[in-house]
Amino acid sequence: MDLKVKTAIFEGWVRICVWVYLGFVKYFILRYSIYDSLTDDKGPNSMESENSRMRSAEEALKESEERYRNLFAHMLNGFAYCKVLNDENGRAVDFVYLEANDTFEKLTGLKKADVIGKKATKVFPKIKELNPEIIEAYGRVAETGKSERFEVQFKPLGIWLEITAYSLKKGYFAAIFDNTTEQKYDCEKLEEYSKGLELTVAARTQELTETHERLLKSERFAAIGELAGMVGHDLRNPLTSIKNAAYYLNRKRGMLMDVKEKSMFEIIDKSVNHANKIINNLLDYSREINLEIEECTPKSLIDYVLLMTQVPNNVKIHDYTQDQPTMWVDSNKMERVFLNLIKNAIDAMPEGGKLEISSEQKGENVDFIFADTGTGMTEQTKAKIFMPLFTTKAQGMGFGLAICKRIVEAHGGRIIAESILGKGTTFTITLPIEQELKDQRQEPGLAEESLIQTDSD
Repeated sequence: MDLKVKTAIFEGWVRICVWVYLGFVKYFILRYSIYDSLTDDKGPNSMESENSRMRSAEEALKESEERYRNLFAHMLNGFAYCKVLNDENGRAVDFVYLEANDTFEKLTGLKKADVIGKKATKVFPKIKELNPEIIEAYGRVAETGKSERFEVQFKPLGIWLEITAYSLKKGYFAAIFDNTTEQKYDCEKLEEYSKGLELTVAARTQELTETHERLLKSERFAAIGELAGMVGHDLRNPLTSIKNAAYYLNRKRGMLMDVKEKSMFEIIDKSVNHANKIINNLLDYSREINLEIEECTPKSLIDYVLLMTQVPNNVKIHDYTQDQPTMWVDSNKMERVFLNLIKNAIDAMPEGGKLEISSEQKGENVDFIFADTGTGMTEQTKAKIFMPLFTTKAQGMGFGLAICKRIVEAHGGRIIAESILGKGTTFTITLPIEQELKDQRQEPGLAEESLIQTDSD
């Protein structure tokens, strides 16, 4: 049993004891007076003595009542003594305020004079609609004599009350209550803060999990890159030997070869070139990207790439790139990126279609937009296209777009893809006009195996 309940019960019993005490005082005064009137002589001295005792008793009674009223008035809790009003079926429908203390006024903001002697439905006209459970609870206490303790939002006043109700006489009840509005709001704020903290912890945990997964992938890809570098260099020598031997035999046989032999030499040559292309991709992905910055324009970049591209007759390319602004990029590497995107767009339109290439300056950046009318991609495919080793093509290692992403990010830019299955795909590359490495543009970078790679993924 908590302190408030104990306090409420104690205060209730104090009042009972005071009432009983006052009753006994009055009883003994009356009994004493009657006894003296029957036994004592009616002389002047006796009458004077009787009057003196009566005055003393009345003063003691007044003093006792004053102590009781002080105790009642200075209770820390609000107090109200009420009578329950029942309907013809004996169901509690209202109650009348008979008494209230000063704390009642402080906690409710109501004056005792405006409450005592009045029905609750007059003091709070909408109490039946807003808080019918309060009248029901008071009715049960007054009927059964069993105390009840409950917390309720007292809607007529817009406050929260913690109430302890008890009954000393059937049909009547006393309510001791406290205004817990501030505590309630504090608890709600604490609960909101707790939920917010839980969400924050969950979000941070998710971020840590994702970061850990990215770290594991980075470590795995780093290991793949290191292995690819070693394997690439080891494979390049035998491939060169095979290519040279095939070339020698082709020249040696010359016109003596039949159609089947020529076909076999063409297969060897194509296979060696394809293997060399895979090695180049592995090496490009594994090595650090060093930029050789030079001045150019969006249109000059695209014009050169379009000259290097074989476009099928059923595919139309519309170039809307602008000749402004002048920007600083590694032309060779960005031309490789653009060539890869154009080849991918052409591959995505086997039945023909249209590719629109445009550029647009946005503040300190330039957007390059490649929009095709090809087959499009699913959301699952779009989420993986920039991952190394992921490809949807029969041939290829899945490094094309992964390398493109690395080159773009090395320029301080970004590449994003938007696609609708069956309608087409749009790639947007955003590059800064000025590069932080512009002052290093005269420094040589790592030499590439070829200036333009025509791989695509």
